[in-house]
Amino acid sequence: MWLYALVVEYSEVVSVNSAAEFIIPFARFRAPHPIQPLPTTTMPEQVAIGINGFGRIGRLVCRAAIENPKTKVVAINDPFMDLEYMAYLFKYDSTHGKFDGSVETKDGNLVVNGEVVHVFAARNPSEIPSES
Repeated sequence: MWLYALVVEYSEVVSVNSAAEFIIPFARFRAPHPIQPLPTTTMPEQVAIGINGFGRIGRLVCRAAIENPKTKVVAINDPFMDLEYMAYLFKYDSTHGKFDGSVETKDGNLVVNGEVVHVFAARNPSEIPSES
């Protein structure tokens, strides 16, 4: 598998009824030089993910990341949600159904399928230690 570098340019100004100008987005692809493949060996085997906000979208991202073997959820930050409620909402989703794996709380962290996910309640995400 290879990654490729590509430059994308946007925007073209056109006149409409001579009264107003609108910017019409379009993509014009051009490479600044011949495209060279980059080997994917520079990419980590598993990408560590931190989720800021554990609302509906945060929980869906967490589910998708846990089901993907190339990603690992290492931290969740939500200053407005209690840990027990966080575990409950993750396990029982009224739209997507019950989570198939195990969901527990232990020592202030969420444990999903045996993997510890550090939980934080920082209003400012910059306060979260990056080594989590």
